[in-house]
Amino acid sequence: MPSCRLLPIAALSACCLAHAQSPVAVPAGQGQGGYDFAYRVAGDKRVAPVQVFDDGRQTYMQFRAGQVPPAIFSSGPEGDRLAPVSWEGGYAVVAGMAREFALRIGEVTASVRYQGRTLRGASMGTARQSESWGGEPAGRADFPVMQTARLPPDPQPAAAMAARMPVRAAQVYEATPADRNMRQALRRWAGLAGWTFDTEHWAVHVDIPLAGSASLGSDFKSAVRELLAATELSAHPLQPCFYSNRVLRVIAYAESCDRRAAETARQG
Repeated sequence: MPSCRLLPIAALSACCLAHAQSPVAVPAGQGQGGYDFAYRVAGDKRVAPVQVFDDGRQTYMQFRAGQVPPAIFSSGPEGDRLAPVSWEGGYAVVAGMAREFALRIGEVTASVRYQGRTLRGASMGTARQSESWGGEPAGRADFPVMQTARLPPDPQPAAAMAARMPVRAAQVYEATPADRNMRQALRRWAGLAGWTFDTEHWAVHVDIPLAGSASLGSDFKSAVRELLAATELSAHPLQPCFYSNRVLRVIAYAESCDRRAAETARQG
C-alpha cells in the first residue's frame, strides 16, 4: 500500500512525524559489563523477541523490525501477571525482573526464561534466598529480601493482606514506532481486546506511518477512535466501524459502516 503522512494534531501529534526509525542501540547506563544476557527464548517466532537482557533493575526485550509487539506477562506460582512495559530506544522495557516471562498475541505464545546465576524472585520485584537459577548461590540479589520474622503480629491480618495485594494494572493501548503504522497498531490492540481485525478489515488503500509514541487509555473503542481522529485533517480521513460480532473495520470517513447502505449508494 502507498503511505501518507499526517499533520500533527492534539495529543497524537507525536505519532505521525516520520517513516524511518533510528538504529536500535543498547540502552545507555552501566555499560556492556553491567548487563545480563543469560535468557533463553522459546516458542513461536511471531511473538518471540530476538534478544533479552537486564541491567539489574529492569528487563529489555528487542523485537524484529515490523513485528507486532505482544502482551508481556511475568510468570510465577500465582500465575501470569501483565507486566508494565515502556519503550526506550527501540526496546520494550519491563519494570523489574522475573525468572520467566510469557509473551502472547491471542493463541500465539512464546516464553523467556532466565538461566543465569543471579537470584530471581517468583514474580517481579522479589527474590528468594533458597532458589538460584544456576545451582550455586548468587553474588547479589536484584531486590532486597523481605524480613518478616521480626514484625509484630498484625491486629487485622485479613485487612492488611488485602491492602498488600498487588493491584493488576489496566490494559493501556499505546501506539509506538514498533507498530510502524496504524494498521498494525490496531491489529495488535484488537488481539489484546479480543476483537477481530485482519488485513481485509483495513478497507482503505493507504497506510498511515507511526514514528512517535502515544498512550490512548484503557478502553479499546475510545483508543481506536482517538487514534483515527489524527487523520481528520489529512488527505485520507478515516473512521472505525465496530460490529456486534466484535469485528473492527476501518473505512474512509465519507463511507458508511452499514455495508448494505454503502453498496446501495455505489449502485445508485
